[in-house]
Order: sequence, then structure tokens, then C-alpha cells
Amino acid sequence: LKPRLVMTAGGYVSVPLVWAAWAFRIPIIVHQQDIIPGLANRLMAVVATYVTVTFAKSKDDYGEKAVWTGNPVREEFQVDSQVSKIDSDKKTIVIIGGGTGSEAINTLVSNSLPELTSLAYIIHSTGRQVNRSPVNVVNYDPHELFSVKFMAEVIRKADLVITRAGMGTLSEIAFVGKATIIIPMPKSHQEANAKLFADNKAAIVLEQDTLSPDIFVGKIQEVLDDNNLRQELGKNIKVMMKQNANQNMMNLIQTLFRK
Repeated sequence: LKPRLVMTAGGYVSVPLVWAAWAFRIPIIVHQQDIIPGLANRLMAVVATYVTVTFAKSKDDYGEKAVWTGNPVREEFQVDSQVSKIDSDKKTIVIIGGGTGSEAINTLVSNSLPELTSLAYIIHSTGRQVNRSPVNVVNYDPHELFSVKFMAEVIRKADLVITRAGMGTLSEIAFVGKATIIIPMPKSHQEANAKLFADNKAAIVLEQDTLSPDIFVGKIQEVLDDNNLRQELGKNIKVMMKQNANQNMMNLIQTLFRK
């Protein structure tokens, strides 16, 4: 294809493609989404023209090639739209178990469902191939997957979002500015992502391995009952993420094309 630019956000499949682009003198942008650089990105950074980063701290990992752009968000999150009517006068909680769902979070929700639905209206992305909570429960709305439009709508509607610590989802929650509880995937890069948000008082982090239904429900009730805490979490998560990431990325691409 001989493209004018090759961009990647990591993954081992990208490494030979990026090295091939370098051999053909095609400009390369590698995006570092998470706080900890993965091996694939470190291998590609050697030949990259620029390494764009979500967090300023990541500039230390990549030196002069690093450009702090922030993490782009999908177009649907940048349009203020109204969610389909939710037939409940309760507060709304959105639970997202990552792109393929989370068996651990689903089990936790299932074991806590009577208490959760007494506190709030629950909208839950369960994933397709993992244990799912029962259906036909009052104040409980499970979905195998959210469409991007629906996800953007319900997060805007939410009083509280509960999620893993993938940076794509966290960036979109931060863009909207919502109070968030993070349950990072144990023994993964997500724990470092979650710690950064906790250190900035931008989210509440709960450790999966020590999390019981009682602790889970208790922390949710604490957040729902405290309007000031929810506002502070929403403000802090929005502030800690660099704004205008989409435009920052486009500006960098245009700079490359002008060379």
C-alpha cells in the first residue's frame, strides 16, 4: 500500500509491520496508552518517528521522541446525547467488565444483585463468553456488549461507573468526568493504571482478590450517598487526563505530513 504513515498502539503483531515501515522510510507513530510501557512498544520506539503518550510521566520512558498528546476518545463521547428513558427514579450505575467482560466482576454483581438493585438502577456490560447475572430482575439491565453510542449515552447518564482499568475506557470516562470505581485485572498492567488514578484521587480502587460482596456494596453505597465525593471524583478524573487528545494527535500527523 505504501502508506504515508503507520500508527500503532502496541501489540506484538505490530512489531514486524513497524520495522518494515522503517525500512521503507515511512513515518511511524507509536502510541503509549498505559502507564507502563510494554515490550512491543519498547521494541518499536527504537525506529518510531514519534511516541505519543497518554501521561506526561511516560515522556521519561521514551526521551526526545515522546509527545504528550493524551489518549484519544471515540467520536460518540464528544457528542452530548440523551440515553433512552430509564424507568427508575433511582441513581444509575454502569458496570463495564472490559472489552470481553469479566467473570470475576459478573460473579460479584450476581452475588450482590438484591442489594445493588435496591440502591440503584444497574446497567451492566457482561460480555459474551463469561458468567452472567440473571435477567428479568427489577432495576437490572444486562447487555452482552454495549454499542459505542449506547456506552457513551449511559456513561453520561451514570451517577457512578464501575470498570476495569483499561485506558481506553478510563479515558472516555474521564472525558465525560464521572465518579468511578476501578477493579483492575490482578497481576496485570491495569494495576499500575489504577494506582495512578488512586494517587490522583481520581477514582476509588478496589482489589479483586480481597473484594467480597459486602465490601463491594458498602463502597458503592458510600459513594452514592456522598454527592460531594462523586463530584470530587468526577472533577479529578477529568483534570488528570490531558484534554483535546484527538486534536493533539491530528496536529502531530499534520506536522509530519508537512515535512
